Amino acid sequence: MMRGYSGWKVALGIAAFLGAVSRSAGASPVRIDFDLAGSEIRALGGMLTVPPDGTLSTASLFGVFPSSDSVVPDAGIAVLGVEIGGTVDATVFNSAITGTFDLALGPLAGPYDGMDSFTTAGSSNARVDIDLDCVGALCSAIADFPIFESGFRDIVTPLSFDFENLATPGGGNVAALFVIELSGISVVLDLQGAEISRSVVPEPGTSLLVAAGCVLLALSRRRSLVTARQAL
Repeated sequence: MMRGYSGWKVALGIAAFLGAVSRSAGASPVRIDFDLAGSEIRALGGMLTVPPDGTLSTASLFGVFPSSDSVVPDAGIAVLGVEIGGTVDATVFNSAITGTFDLALGPLAGPYDGMDSFTTAGSSNARVDIDLDCVGALCSAIADFPIFESGFRDIVTPLSFDFENLATPGGGNVAALFVIELSGISVVLDLQGAEISRSVVPEPGTSLLVAAGCVLLALSRRRSLVTARQAL
């Protein structure tokens, strides 16, 4: 027990030291916001795709990255957040599916390679709000309607995001493609976005990234313990 406590002290000490170095160098993290209006949400094997089978009323992504000049992201621990939501108005097998959905992912913490890749470490937190209904003779064959889900859940699958041109302010792009299970339905999130703003994150922005680093250390340590126990 004492050994684990000592390890935590070392981990927190390293994180605090890195944060102090970043602050003393006058560097502040940079926040980049993206418009995800070019995204698609697909379900039911592609028979339901929003848009055009509905609209996206909310579609945005932000990323907070370490930066030595408060303009261009550097490699290190980054934090992302995604929100996408809208309406559904689709016809599948002559049955009308209508309703609303909203999905918020984050904060997503993980390593950014300084060039084009970010992948979450450990499980991700998601807030889900779905309210869908169906009218038609074949609704029961499509899914278990009505579908209603509201609350928080963990997504255990790592989520990967690809970035382009982050070294050029105003020219950044982001793309991601992953599948999540919502109310028993496999939903494909095909995210495509373009940068709309870039700004310096004042303190406690550095502390946010340091805290994210501590969380990743904890997740890494927990995975190591689980692996060790499974080997026994």
